[in-house]
Amino acid sequence: MYNIFTASRYDVYDYLRCPKIVALKTYKNLKKPTPKKKINPNRNLKHEIGTIGELITQKTFSNEDFIREIPSSNAESSEFDELDVDEFETDVDEYDSEYDLESLVEKQALPTVRVDLKRKGVLLDSQMNKILKNTIIGLGKIKSQLTEKYGKIEILGHGESRSGILPNKVRPDFIAISEDQKPVMIEVKNTSNVNMKSDHFQASFYNTIAKKYGVVVMEERTENGIKTIIPRSIDDRISETLLVYPRHGKFEKITDTTSLDKNLVKNIWIAKQLGLKGKTPKTDCDSKCPHHRHGDLPEDNLEPAIPLPLVIAEGLIEQGVDLDTDYLRRYLWRNGIGKIIDDGLYEIRHAEYLAKEGSYSQSKVETRLKNLEKKKDTFLEEIVEKTGFSMQEISKITSKEASRTHIKEQKKAEKEMKGVFEPWKKLLGAKSLKSLKNTAKGQSTRLYPIPKDSERFVKKSWKLWD
Repeated sequence: MYNIFTASRYDVYDYLRCPKIVALKTYKNLKKPTPKKKINPNRNLKHEIGTIGELITQKTFSNEDFIREIPSSNAESSEFDELDVDEFETDVDEYDSEYDLESLVEKQALPTVRVDLKRKGVLLDSQMNKILKNTIIGLGKIKSQLTEKYGKIEILGHGESRSGILPNKVRPDFIAISEDQKPVMIEVKNTSNVNMKSDHFQASFYNTIAKKYGVVVMEERTENGIKTIIPRSIDDRISETLLVYPRHGKFEKITDTTSLDKNLVKNIWIAKQLGLKGKTPKTDCDSKCPHHRHGDLPEDNLEPAIPLPLVIAEGLIEQGVDLDTDYLRRYLWRNGIGKIIDDGLYEIRHAEYLAKEGSYSQSKVETRLKNLEKKKDTFLEEIVEKTGFSMQEISKITSKEASRTHIKEQKKAEKEMKGVFEPWKKLLGAKSLKSLKNTAKGQSTRLYPIPKDSERFVKKSWKLWD
């Protein structure tokens, strides 16, 4: 379902074209029936091609031995110039035979990625194999161009940045570090056609969010030869995105940002919320305005309601909920460590439950708990060693407080912030708001907990809206 509680880059893009487009799309998506699930969905070729691009990009800039750089004398300029990118498709036969790229790709690169691609759902038929080869060759050229301009570039991992006032998150494909330790975002576009207008806006939007809020590098990775799973916060405000086009052997560096001040954000929400009412904001559009392609609705105005995920996050903070710990617990669960921790602590938690219930004699339970506590300490020390987190962090993550849900605090926060919910009740109706409230709660728990300073992040976002 179209998300009525968050604002995306598509909302910003549409608003800058015409505010009415945001309202009209909101209205149409709200009225559109839920699509039926396909029993036998066709292959998602777009996903498969994108997966190839991301995997090969990561291997190219994370493993020096994956593919040899194509010498710069054999590499084209990174500029698109007058190239008809809509028709351009790299062909391995076009390259200088002295480098024997076909043989190099077949013998050196392909065997190391085919298994990974199959695991990710890529069917390597003749079409995909050709795209795979062209992707590897194109990235060899791009790596040579980037090395020449910026020195060695190393991918750290997938990135994430969040805007608290929209609210929403952006996920550039990768965060990389140049030879001079300057961070940069990388967005991979493994398409045969190039839409520079849309891609440029996406990159400038990423730059805007990352510059204001920094980024977090996620997932297990290797840094300086050492494996780590700790989320790495990069706070020196990244403001560059490399748009990488593997099948074209091209890249574009985007340093632009887009306007995203609090007044613009509130105006976007006015348009979205008017759309919920079947209205549009007042504009001075002419007959050629692109909004007419989406229809027309009566004009109106309103005072925007604060996005519900932010309202819920502010309420939880006021109830003393530690969102930093919430983030780390969910993060470790996504990486598989959370399940290991929960399984390892099951025995002691079960013993504590039995002690509370009085199922066994108190002396036997106390003896068992004492032995299990020693076992628990050893187990947590192993987790600290494997993950790199401190004992203090692991103790907080594994505490009873961290493992429980915050239903009680959510209900109390909702009761105390009843006045802030009222505008949404008027927009959606009491019945609809009740059925959609869990969606807003889910968005809140995904958008506002961050590795550190979650409370400051929420308070800052709230202040911009209040």
